[in-house]
Amino acid sequence: MLVVFGLIYVVTESSILAGPRSWLASRGLLIEVFLYCAYCVGFWAGALLELVWYRELSLRDLLFNPLLSGCLVMGAIAVIRAFAPAFLQGAWEREKPIIHAIRDHRNCCAQEFDDAA
Repeated sequence: MLVVFGLIYVVTESSILAGPRSWLASRGLLIEVFLYCAYCVGFWAGALLELVWYRELSLRDLLFNPLLSGCLVMGAIAVIRAFAPAFLQGAWEREKPIIHAIRDHRNCCAQEFDDAA
């Protein structure tokens, strides 16, 4: 589970991925919400890690175990946030202006292109 928490931090909070995360988030609101949502990233990271880690599972296990792992990670994040409210919450607020600036620039360029055509 520590591997999943590491993935959650790297994807949602780390400064290493701030640039790519901001650029991807500017592509759409759904992507923006996913990239900054520790619960979303945690669920899918737990589910994917379960699929990768255990390759010799029955069909029932392949359907049930990733779902269970994803839910366990989401529950663990909820418990951690209950005791440490500032955990995994800062990057979105810091990067929102950058995301909106990229989105506005792209919309402005698209509008200029449409006006020229």
